[in-house]
Amino acid sequence: MLLGWWAKENTMQRNLWPGMIISRSRDERAADEIFNQIMIARGFVPDGPGHVHFSMKAFQRDSSLLNGVLRNGPYQKQAIVPSSPWLDNEAPSTPVMVQSTTNDTVSISWSHPNAADVFRSVVYYRYNETWDYSIRSKSDTSFIIPVSRIVRRESRSRNGEVNVTETTETLNAVAVSAVDRTGNESALTTMTIEIANQPNGEPTQ
Repeated sequence: MLLGWWAKENTMQRNLWPGMIISRSRDERAADEIFNQIMIARGFVPDGPGHVHFSMKAFQRDSSLLNGVLRNGPYQKQAIVPSSPWLDNEAPSTPVMVQSTTNDTVSISWSHPNAADVFRSVVYYRYNETWDYSIRSKSDTSFIIPVSRIVRRESRSRNGEVNVTETTETLNAVAVSAVDRTGNESALTTMTIEIANQPNGEPTQ
């Protein structure tokens, strides 16, 4: 595959983002083909899994199936553009964070000693042992997180019955980082969250 050759030739370790023609993706088969190309490309370039799509009109067509395939598949999570250290390799300094807790939410806010150096902020939060995140714009300086969430998991028995298990997970840590315009991310400012009198996480059916 040509992408594999380019990856070997990329001795300067620049961002390598393959281009994909999506203007002909008007049916389910074509949308599946783009999905497969994305997953294959990620296998060849696991450290920089970006792609360039041509053209934007395919995303704007009301009849396009591609939007749903990508939103529910490889692009369902937000992502920061990979850094370009040959342009700037100095990460922003660490943000300053404060937090307050009410009965059912944790509110965090943050500031930065050099706000002009911040292009994005990333809020990380952990329920039980699972981390998740939210990428915020440079104008965002606060975020509210529920102290608990219910996770639904489905399993199928041998006779075909679907069993749904609900587990309550509790927030126990939050963190914030700053990202500059060239994708450099700062160290994390992390806080442990202690919530009293929360459910013990036992599953219910």
